[in-house]
Order: sequence, then structure tokens, then C-alpha cells
Amino acid sequence: MNYRYGLHQRQTLQMTSQMQQSLSILQMSSLELWGYVQEQVETNPLLEVNGEGHPLYAADELGYGYRYTGAQDKISEDKHTLWYDLEREMTLEGYLSQQINFIANLPDNLRMIMKYIAGNLSPQGYLELSISFVADQLKVTLEEAEQALQLIHTLEPTGVGARTLQECLLIQANMMPDFDPLVITLITYHLPDIAAQKITALAGKLKTSAQEIVKAISKIKNLNPKPGNQFFHSAVPVVRPDMSIQKAGSRYIVVMHDWAAPLLILQPAYAAMGAQKGQYLQGEYEYIRHQRASALWLLRSIEQRKQTLLRVAQSIVEEQLLFFQEGPSGLKPMNLAHIADRLSMHESTVSRSTAGKYAETPWGTFELNYFFPTGIHQDNGELASAASIKLKIKAIIAGEPQCSPVSDQHITLCLQKQGIRISRRTVAKYREELGLASSFERRRR
Repeated sequence: MNYRYGLHQRQTLQMTSQMQQSLSILQMSSLELWGYVQEQVETNPLLEVNGEGHPLYAADELGYGYRYTGAQDKISEDKHTLWYDLEREMTLEGYLSQQINFIANLPDNLRMIMKYIAGNLSPQGYLELSISFVADQLKVTLEEAEQALQLIHTLEPTGVGARTLQECLLIQANMMPDFDPLVITLITYHLPDIAAQKITALAGKLKTSAQEIVKAISKIKNLNPKPGNQFFHSAVPVVRPDMSIQKAGSRYIVVMHDWAAPLLILQPAYAAMGAQKGQYLQGEYEYIRHQRASALWLLRSIEQRKQTLLRVAQSIVEEQLLFFQEGPSGLKPMNLAHIADRLSMHESTVSRSTAGKYAETPWGTFELNYFFPTGIHQDNGELASAASIKLKIKAIIAGEPQCSPVSDQHITLCLQKQGIRISRRTVAKYREELGLASSFERRRR
């Protein structure tokens, strides 16, 4: 082995900081882009946002299916935030606090403990902190903390503040108008047996009839195991579509929303600064020239992002035309490489264009990634998407006899008769993803 000098020719791709910025901008969601642009406007004096249109603001004419409370409150004369509408919804903590405030002659220390507990419940309404921890944090006695928790248990929704499922159900059972000791016994000692549907065994243990056990279990099923679920828990992320896919005659077209990307402009005073070089000192001119070049590149990157999203979205529409005509059942399997080849783009560019971008369609609002489902082979050689198969499974279960629910194996055979090559395990997986119970559990209901 020896060392020697030599010349070698090779090609490499070196990404400049500007190219990296363009790729980063393409990958950003609309909200991320607005945040990034705000930073650039604050650091570059040559840039300014032309007009409003921030996606966090909703004008009255926007109709994207958001739920408003109907109140006439106004944050300002010309705009009001979606976040404000969301935060006005009643939370579990707020509902409990209102009730606590109306308890007459309640000592201040107990009121304080109750509000602390109300603010530390899980979204389902359970207290996941130990009562000793609550006492330590508030510097109160364990007895005071226990007393406050017992008072929480008397509030609505019934069962709130429980530490376990058993306690939650017992609180509700004890407040039932038709108090049933058998229900209390079943909840206290036999919840696992109830889950396993051991009706006959329970009847033998408790020396009662199977009919009485079934009647008591029916009452337990009417209780709410998650009393906090009916309340608004936190500010839900607001998704506003970047584009609309609309029908125009016999075609479907993509319309980009103006607010989805900031409308930036270059300060007019610096638009033709080359002819004004003599007006600046050397340092000032170089600084302004650098900021102007940076601003122009940002403007080009945002426009290029818009055009790329438009091309990718239009290509998706053309490939998934059956979806827009018939709905989710018409969605066919497709991968990123297919669109990349169609548009002569790199697959990573298509991936950046679809991540976090949403389209409003006649069938709802979907992330662009939704239109790239995996598939299962059919006898005709084509692929069926997971979404379309799930709809078929849901339809089969919806049409089953109530007294004789169909098994996963039966569903598998039905789909195979339709030419879909699918296993029973995959059917079970899709059924669970749909939130549908097994045939055994459906029969017991």
C-alpha cells in the first residue's frame, strides 16, 4: 500500500442556505409558515405583510364548518379569533368551579382544596393524584383533603373525582333513584366477571337468578364510566384547509386559499435601489442589498411553494377522481412515487408538499396524505384501499341480524367473494380501528 496524488472528477450536490430555506418553506404547514414569516418581517426591515388573512382569524364569511356559539361578543371591530370561540366552551373544571362557588357556608380552605382537585382531574373526570399528594401540595391535613374530595363526589356530573372505575360506578349507583343492592355488590366485587359475561357463575355465587344478574348488569351499563368526556377539555387545534377542491362542470379543480400563505411585499422605497446607490453610505448599501436579496428569495420561495402545492393537489385530484365522485369508497391505493413520476418531481418534494396540508372536498376536509392509502390485492389484479375495505366491513356489520352477529371469519369470506384477498386477522384489525366490537360482544348486547 502506498499514498499517491491524483485528480478525480465527481459530481456532488451542495445545498446552499437558500435552497434549504425553500425546502423548509415547502414542508411547513400554513400556521408554521405564518410564524416563520412573522420572524422574517421582524428581522428584515424591507419586508411587510400586505393586508390581513392570518389563519388564526376567521372572517364572518368563511364557512368551513366551524361551530360558533351564536353569541354576539366581539374582540375587536374587525376580527375575532377562532381560539376565543373554542375557549368559551364549558370545560369540566369550569363547570365544577361554578358549582363550588354556589355551595353556601363552605369554609374557604375546603373551597380552595375543591378547586385544586377540580383543576387536576383527567379529561375523563378522574383524580389521578393521590389524596396525600394533594394535602402535601396545599399544606392541609389529610382529613381536610378527604372531606373536599367527598364534596366533589356530590357534584355533577355524577361520578366525577373518582380515583378508579369501581369508585366512579359506585358513586353513580348509590345515587340511582331505584337503588339496587345487587348492583352495588356486582360493582364492588365482580367487575371482572361482568366483563367476562359470566352470568351463570355470578348467579350461583350470589344465589340469585340469571335474569336478576342480567337486569343488574343492564343498569351498570347505563352508568357513565367517563363522566368528564361530555365536556370541552382544552383548546382543540383548528384545521383550516389550504385549498378547496371544487367541481367545475365535469371537472374538479383546485382553488388555493389566499390566507393559506402570507402575502408579502417588498418596501416600495427599496424596489429599485440599484439606481440609488449613491444615496447610501457603503455599509448601509451593503446591508440593504443583502436584506433585499434575502427578501426577494423569500418571496420567490413562498410563490414556488404555492405553485408546487397546486400542481401536486391537482395531480392527486386527477388520480383519485373516483373519490371526489363517489366518496371515500372510491379511494384507490396510491403512493408518493406515482405522483412524483407524473410530475417529474423527486418523491421527497411530493412528501413535503402533502405533509400538514389540508384540502376541503365535497366529502369533508382531509390532509393530502389521506389520498395515499395502502392497498390489498383483488382478484382482478387491482388494489383496494384500506378505507374502502373498512366501509365494506362497516356495511356488512350494519346489515347483520341483531340476534346473530356475523363473525370476522364470515366477514372475511364475504370480502373474498367480492374478490378482495384479505385475511381474518386483517379484518379484525380494521374492525377494531373502526371501533366495532367483536361478534361475541355484539351478541351479548
